[in-house]
Amino acid sequence: MFIIASDKLVVLIAKMSLQYHGDPSRDNHFWVYLRNQPLQNPRWDTHNAEQFCYNHKFIQSIDGQQGIAEYQCQGHNTLFHGDTLKQNYFIYVYPMEHETKKHLENNWETYDINDLCNNYQLVKDGVIKIYKCNGHRA
Repeated sequence: MFIIASDKLVVLIAKMSLQYHGDPSRDNHFWVYLRNQPLQNPRWDTHNAEQFCYNHKFIQSIDGQQGIAEYQCQGHNTLFHGDTLKQNYFIYVYPMEHETKKHLENNWETYDINDLCNNYQLVKDGVIKIYKCNGHRA
C-alpha cells in the first residue's frame, strides 16, 4: 500500500512523469526568434512557439534583443519531436551533401534522424526523408 504524505509529493510525482521541451538546465525555457534570425541552439530555440511546444507560457521579451522572446514548457505526458502544428509530427531529414546548401531553421530538421528521435517511422523515402515521431513517455 502506498500512502501519500503530502500534496507536495503528489505534485512532485506528477512532475516527474512529464516530458519537457526547452533547456533542462534552465527550467525548461526556450527562446523564439524572428523568422530572419538564425537560431542559437536548435534544440531549444525556434521561430514559432506553437510549432515547438503546445503547452507553454510566455515569460518575457528579451531586452536589447529585438524580436527574441523567452517561454517555458509546462510539460507533456507524451513528448513528440517535429512540427506540432502538423498533428503527425513530421521530421525532415536532409542528406549530408545539402549541409552547405540548406541552413536548418527548425527543430524538426536534421541531417540524421537519430540525432532527434529514437522512436520513429519512415513516412516518405526520397532525397529528403520524412519521418513521424511516435512519441515518448516518461
